[in-house]
Amino acid sequence: FFYMYYPRYEFGSHTNEEKISRVSDVIIGDVLYRGIKNLNINEKDKEGLLKKVELLKQSVRLDLEHENDFSYKTALQVMMTNIKKCFYSDNEPKVWIEKTTSTEFYALDIIKTFPNAKFIHITRDPRDNWGSLKSGWKAKYKNVNDELKALMQSLLERSKLGLEFAKHNQEIIGRDKYLVVRYEDLTSNPEHYMKIIAAFIGIDYTDNLLKPTTFGYSWEGNNFD
Repeated sequence: FFYMYYPRYEFGSHTNEEKISRVSDVIIGDVLYRGIKNLNINEKDKEGLLKKVELLKQSVRLDLEHENDFSYKTALQVMMTNIKKCFYSDNEPKVWIEKTTSTEFYALDIIKTFPNAKFIHITRDPRDNWGSLKSGWKAKYKNVNDELKALMQSLLERSKLGLEFAKHNQEIIGRDKYLVVRYEDLTSNPEHYMKIIAAFIGIDYTDNLLKPTTFGYSWEGNNFD
């Protein structure tokens, strides 16, 4: 959500319609739709989820059209309210989790807007990140970089920034609200670290936290291989 909407669409010279469209048509209608379309599930279940996505898209648009401002706080809360209505109407969430790479850049802004927010910052060995990026060169990254060296340079700069933000955000916000976890630790001992993460969030640990899912269906991950 954050790198697709904030800060560009909150502070840029976009029209109200462009801001509404960014949330309803792009973040929901494009990204979420495409993610469900690629799920390895039976067609009947997939069709049911896609109908809910269309309902979510329309509901978010209607609610945003009645708002007087298009701050990221408003846009995010409208999205959350309607996700619950369209997908989880029988559930009362204890917490909401928003997952976006680069959120660490905006952590100090977010904590002012949402004082009860907590952050889980995942760091990873840049060499493994490079393996992941390189595997997606033909499918994605060659469209936004003129050569592999430019992609590597971007990774080096981005990795350095991420590690610096991990250190400074934790110092400023505090360890009780800013948790830094190494990807390699999480994957080598997932149960141990998911218990730490669950306690940090304030939810009960259950074994289903070890099984990645999308809308309750098994999720195979987003790697290019």
